[in-house]
Amino acid sequence: CSKACAWEDSSRFLSKISSEASIDRAEKGGHANAVSMGGDQQMPVYFERLNQFQKVGKGREAWWQIGSFKFSNCSDADFRETLEIGIQPHRNPVRNGISLVFINSKNQEKVGFMLLRNHVYHSNQALLQSSLIGMLIEKKYRGKGLANIFMSIWLSVCLDTHTIPAAEKINKPLISLVLSRFGFIPPIDGGGVEVEIAPYKQGMTTVQSKSDETQRDWEPTMCLYSPSHKSLDGAFCNRDLRQQKMVISRDPPNPRGKKVHVKTGFVHPIAEHLGRNNPDSLETMTQLETMVKGTLSEEDGNKLVFAGNAMSLKQSMFGFMPGISFEDTFKVSDIPCEK
Repeated sequence: CSKACAWEDSSRFLSKISSEASIDRAEKGGHANAVSMGGDQQMPVYFERLNQFQKVGKGREAWWQIGSFKFSNCSDADFRETLEIGIQPHRNPVRNGISLVFINSKNQEKVGFMLLRNHVYHSNQALLQSSLIGMLIEKKYRGKGLANIFMSIWLSVCLDTHTIPAAEKINKPLISLVLSRFGFIPPIDGGGVEVEIAPYKQGMTTVQSKSDETQRDWEPTMCLYSPSHKSLDGAFCNRDLRQQKMVISRDPPNPRGKKVHVKTGFVHPIAEHLGRNNPDSLETMTQLETMVKGTLSEEDGNKLVFAGNAMSLKQSMFGFMPGISFEDTFKVSDIPCEK
C-alpha cells in the first residue's frame, strides 16, 4: 500500500467511526446533528483563518504550517534541518477530525501524522478538548524517538491553547506506552485490557499456531503478554500483528516488560482540575510542561516555534466548530493560585 493509500485508508477509517459516533450521540439526544449542520456554514470562515498560516500543496494534500521544530546538533542525517508542523483538515472536520502533520524540511517528505478529533469538552462548554485517535510514523523514520517528539509537540499546542488532551480508544500498545509516559491514564469506567509489552526474543512461545509461525514473512520486534490470554482474543488480527511487528506470548517475558492498557481511551489528570478553581491544576500543568520541555530537549538547543499567537493556534485547531466563542474559553491565568 502506497503512502497516499495509507492516508486515504486513515481518512476512511475516521469517517466510518466518526459517523457511527455521531449517530449514537444523535440517538441519545446529543448535539451531533446540530454540530454537523453548523459545521458546513463555518468552513469558509475556518479556511479564512487557516490562511493566516502558510499553505503548502493543493487539494486533499494541502496543509497549513503552524510551526516548526529544529533539531540542534543532531547526528541523524535525516534531521539536520527542521521538522515542519502543519494542520491538515479532513472533509467535515467536525466529524472526521484533522491531522497534525510532520514534514521533513530537507526533502519535504511526510515523516508522520497524528489523527485528532477536536471538540467541546463534554462536561464544560467553556473548555475545549483535543482527542488523539491514532498516530503513524513512516517506516523510514521509525526507531528515532519521534513518537515522543510528536506527542510533545501536540501537548505543547494543547498547553498553549489551554486545551484538554485526551485519547479515544487506542489498540496499539506502543501508542499506549507513549501516552502513559506523559501521564495519561485509562478512565475509571473505560474498560480495556492491561498487557505487558517487551522486546521479542527468539524461541518465545506464542499463541499463534505452528503453521502461522512457519508462514510468517516478517520478523517481530516486540511481544505482548496477558495472564488472561482470552482478554486478547480478537484484539489483534494477523494484519495488526504484522503491521506492528508483534506477537502474543504464551509465557511472561523475561525480563518483565512494561504494563500498558489497550482497547481503551485515555484521559489526563489536568482534566480533573481545569475549570474547577482548584490550585492543584496549575501544579499538574506545570508538571506536564516540564515533561514536554524535557522531551523536546530545548535546553540542549532544540527549538519549537509556533507561527502566530495562541489565539490563531486555537482557531486552527477548533475554528471549524460552530458556536464557539474563543474569548470565553478557559485561560490558565483564571485559576487562583495559593501563594
